Formats: sequence, C-alpha cells, structure tokens
Amino acid sequence: MEQIIEDAIDGGVDIILLVEKKRDYKYFLKRALKARELTMKRNIPLIIHERIDVTLQVHANGIQTNQNASAPSKIKEAISDRFMIGYAIETVSQIESTESNAVDFIEFCPITSQEIPFDIDSIYALRSKTNLPIIVNSDIYSDDIQQLINAGVNCIAVSTSITNAENPLEITRQIKTKIEQFKKLILI
Repeated sequence: MEQIIEDAIDGGVDIILLVEKKRDYKYFLKRALKARELTMKRNIPLIIHERIDVTLQVHANGIQTNQNASAPSKIKEAISDRFMIGYAIETVSQIESTESNAVDFIEFCPITSQEIPFDIDSIYALRSKTNLPIIVNSDIYSDDIQQLINAGVNCIAVSTSITNAENPLEITRQIKTKIEQFKKLILI
C-alpha cells in the first residue's frame, strides 16, 4: 500500500481516498496512520472511507460515506466543519436526498455493465442538479477522460487503474498528463 500511495503521489494524484471494507479497526487504523504520514509529507489530502473513528484518530482531511453507512448530516453534527464530507451515490436521483445538503463533494459510482463503463448522459444530468464538486468512480479509461471533463466532472478516481498496474507510477503519470491535456483544451 505504501509504495502504491507514493507512486500515485509522484505520478500526480491530487487526493488519496483510503478504503478498507472488510478489515477491523486496528488494521484499518494502522494503514490509515501510514497513509496519513505519506500524504502529510507531500501536502496531499487524505479522505477516509466510511470510518469516522479512523478519520478522527488520524486527523484525515475528510470522510466519504454512502447511503449504507453513516448519514452525512450525522457526521456533520459530530465533527462540525473540521473535515470535508463526501457522499457516494449510484444514481442521479440520489442527489435529491436531503443528505446531499450536508456534504462538500459527491462521488458518483454508477452501476455499470462491462459493455458501458459509464453513462455520460447521467453525468451531465448530475452536473445539472448540483454545483458540488463531482468525483466519478467507475472503470475509467484514458479515452473517457475528455468526455468526463466536458460533462463537468471535477475529479476522476483512478484507483483500479493504479492498484492493478505493474507500474503504478507510470500509469498515474499517463492519466495525469491526459487530464491536464484535456483541461487545457477546455480552457482555451
């Protein structure tokens, strides 16, 4: 994990979201402390997935939750404005939940098929319903990046591309270069 995080940061990743779905508190805390050490050295924000206890313990920059975990409004009550709060949704209609009023960003994790990794129309629809920053977390390939940026996506999650790569540093650099290239195309 440490090497992948270092390679991702060296390659240009701007934020780290640490996810441990089936591990106990001690294991997750140990990994989160190491991730926090690495991200603090490089001034990269660390977001913890679903665990407010770990978020608080490691002084992460934020927490990301979803409809099956702690409600963003409850998290906001507990932590006030000390951390960013993200909310993962699977459908555009979920943005209409009152819980989206308590968050700082939306992570869009659409349910997809192997033939269609994401539905660009859903991303346009989501952008039309919110001014919150949108992170897309799906099977994203470099050919999709320009479409995503044009649709109003603020951030692209690339964890699978990086963690499954033989050379995470090189893959991260390639993706970052493509993102920067398209951002420049859009701004011109």
